[in-house]
Amino acid sequence: MSIDRYRARLGSGFLSLALLAAPAGLSSPSGLSAQDPSTPPAGERRPVTDADLQSLHRLSGLALSPDGERIAFAQDGGVWVLDTAPGSSPRSPRRVAEGTNPTWSRDGDRLAFYARAEDTGELQVFTASIDGGVARQETRVDGGVVPDRIAWSSDDVLAFVVAAPRAPAADEEGAAPEPASAERGFPLILAPDSPDGYAFEGLLEGVAAPPRPSPATRELFVHDLRTGETRQLTRDGVEYLGPAWSPDGRTLACAAMDGFHRGQVVSTIFLIDAATGERRQISGNGVMSTNPSWSPDGESVAWVRYSRTGPTRNSISTFQPGGDGDGARRIYSFSATIGDFAWTADGRTLLITQVDGVTRPVGRVDPATADVETVGSAGYVTVGGTLTVSASGAVAWGESRGDTPVVIRLLRPGDDEAEEIYDPNPQLAEVELGRQEIVRWRNAAGDDREGVLILPVGYEPGTRYPLIVSAYSEGSHLNAFYSDGSPAFGNQRHAARGYAVFFPGPRVPWMYGGAFVSGHVGGSAGWGQMIDDVESGVDVLIERGLVDPDRMAIMGFSNGGAAAAAMITRSHRYRAAVAVAPANLNWVESALRQDNTAERWIPTATFVGIREDVLENPAEYVRGSPVFEMGNVETPLLLAVGDRDDASFTIPTVEIYLALRRLRKEVTLLRYAGMAHGFFGPAADDLNERIAEFLERHLDPDG
Repeated sequence: MSIDRYRARLGSGFLSLALLAAPAGLSSPSGLSAQDPSTPPAGERRPVTDADLQSLHRLSGLALSPDGERIAFAQDGGVWVLDTAPGSSPRSPRRVAEGTNPTWSRDGDRLAFYARAEDTGELQVFTASIDGGVARQETRVDGGVVPDRIAWSSDDVLAFVVAAPRAPAADEEGAAPEPASAERGFPLILAPDSPDGYAFEGLLEGVAAPPRPSPATRELFVHDLRTGETRQLTRDGVEYLGPAWSPDGRTLACAAMDGFHRGQVVSTIFLIDAATGERRQISGNGVMSTNPSWSPDGESVAWVRYSRTGPTRNSISTFQPGGDGDGARRIYSFSATIGDFAWTADGRTLLITQVDGVTRPVGRVDPATADVETVGSAGYVTVGGTLTVSASGAVAWGESRGDTPVVIRLLRPGDDEAEEIYDPNPQLAEVELGRQEIVRWRNAAGDDREGVLILPVGYEPGTRYPLIVSAYSEGSHLNAFYSDGSPAFGNQRHAARGYAVFFPGPRVPWMYGGAFVSGHVGGSAGWGQMIDDVESGVDVLIERGLVDPDRMAIMGFSNGGAAAAAMITRSHRYRAAVAVAPANLNWVESALRQDNTAERWIPTATFVGIREDVLENPAEYVRGSPVFEMGNVETPLLLAVGDRDDASFTIPTVEIYLALRRLRKEVTLLRYAGMAHGFFGPAADDLNERIAEFLERHLDPDG
């Protein structure tokens, strides 16, 4: 199929997942009525078009009412409520108001949410009755509020976060002097005792230096709905997030970001007295602890603890404020990243969402034994930020699968299986998508691997198709709906173009702590593991007769872009490669650019799995830098990057281009003014089109 016919088939315009403007009134969203059970057979469906993928609706902020008979969510710029009781008909949501992040009152009669104030346009807290009526603006905070979690107490007090100017830091005795600002004709003088972060000041856009404190803190505020009083609760100069009320309404549990350690954001869990603002630290230091949640009886607080290193880098911890001990207890540790978590209604177990291969199901954790049981049928993918539990014991979540971006599923108390109660995209039943399946194989090292394959639209058994390998790293290749996203991510638009699309989810040496988690091999040897993960999966597809081995491409964005560019230094089986904003393939340069004398090799070595400084073991950093192997490249490469991206991506992209150009290799670099680490609007439209033309030129999808 020619590129012109491809444009005619998919239509023009960028495949954006931006939500459509919500219709006015209390009707259900346009085209979002309950799905007609009569779905046309596959042979009668029309091919998916660009317009179909542009019109997709997403959900966020799911929240079950206390009785479990309603669920609120944000969609298309508005807050919606859906009846969940058995037999509710028609099961179509009604729009309550414009806004986002809905939270229920304890009696289930009202919702609190964020919306724009009519007079200032600033984000403020509003409430509305679910029975109709006009939304009421509750806060009038100068500068607006931060769209974080709203917590609603049993006494009708709302807790939320507001950005406040950071107070100037007091001069500390013995502190390194701040270098004087450079003036025209005079130098900026940097001495050995100058503070970190100044070496590249003003030289390059977004140079990756140790982060400095933001100019604003995030303090806790409370608003009493009975009196209308808004009060600032904390003045601690940190960044609070995720407040949660104790059941008695006397104490808030909250995370506070308070610095960086080994390149990782550090946050701590505090209990804050709602009357006095006094705080008590309950989590350890040096890691990121977040998402505090009270047990229903108020006797325990649980939170998630993240660490970049260690074989079990993530865990759930609990603390009993009224208990005899002073320390937190770790009840469950795991290597995969946790998504959401919440207490069950009886307080006996915790619910989590955790990546398991290419799925992310809801799991039930027993705090006493640390045993985990999958909730409902295995093999599904939850949408991040959607897990919600009612006081009545109902559980709901957003679920994504190969044929739809999201549906809401509800598990009622006593049921074994969750029911699908709402599909915001029933129109997709009318179009033909590429069939999606899970691929399982064993690599050459004997490791069991899982990936996702999208077959071409109109796939015919026995026909070999051109293949696009989407190379983003492990944990991001879930068996979910792939509609678009950043350029150089495989998706349904490529399947409609006639390609098979494969997501092998390789382990890469610089991600998630290098050698320290999930069987990753760190250091320079990690590249061999990545290549094994990808190539062994591709071999399985070739052996199954699905793929034409002479028409294959590899591509990726960010970490996936680095994987794609590194692959072609060691493999010559790909006809084309695309790397958009690739991460750093020059570990020497990356390590030397760290303007951080306190921790030296961190964060570069934490990611790549080398426990020595670059000046102590430069040879290992060179061996781990594929940029020095560009002389092996035989594959045409298309590079792209935004000029406003961080230097961790702009510098590597330009280095790869200059190396290949110097070697007279086939390479093209596209630089987009105004784009950062992500593409949108005309730039994304242009890049998608250029990628399509590049792939067609080298893979000839018509065969």
